[in-house]
Amino acid sequence: MEGVKNSEEIKDWAWAIMPFYTNVMRNMASSIAKDAVVTVNGEDYVYPIAKTVMEDTFFKHYIEIEDEPIGNIEKIILRNENEIPLATGVGLIEKDDEGWHLAFKIYFEEKVMANDGQ
Repeated sequence: MEGVKNSEEIKDWAWAIMPFYTNVMRNMASSIAKDAVVTVNGEDYVYPIAKTVMEDTFFKHYIEIEDEPIGNIEKIILRNENEIPLATGVGLIEKDDEGWHLAFKIYFEEKVMANDGQ
């Protein structure tokens, strides 16, 4: 195609991502999650995002797990409004009759890449 340059023809070019753009992307990403499915002793419970905390390089979604149920937290799935999984945590957390606050911490990293993809 005439007038189109390929990456081998472009030399010494650098990109600078503006902080505003990074902030907009972080804010948009932080608004996607709506709830979390928490599996306790094989039973699934749905909890809404209680709050979201924004920092410079990350944001955290908090969920508040009620006093009931009691047992082992086996899995937590962060989901969007269409129930599409966004992040999954698997393990074993012993839960008694006290409530819990759990957080999904998601980092943002600005990375400038050279023309060769490095």
